[in-house]
Amino acid sequence: MSLTNDPNDPALNQIRPDGQQEKYLVLSEEERAKVSCDQYGHKYRHLKCGTITTMGQALAETYARDARSSMAELIAAHVRHTFA
Repeated sequence: MSLTNDPNDPALNQIRPDGQQEKYLVLSEEERAKVSCDQYGHKYRHLKCGTITTMGQALAETYARDARSSMAELIAAHVRHTFA
């Protein structure tokens, strides 16, 4: 798994054989440094199976920056999960 801050990166739509995305969308390091992910945490729940998974720091910080932003909407769309 890798990260990108380009919302047009075609790898955002690629799914690996293990079911994980090839790349995840995150804000730049400068933007992520402006927030604490403590607001939302690092865990999300899979919609289909109910399993809770821990997400990485960059993705958690991106979501925490503004959960209602277009970037957060893109994350939610690409991750296809609900946050626990």
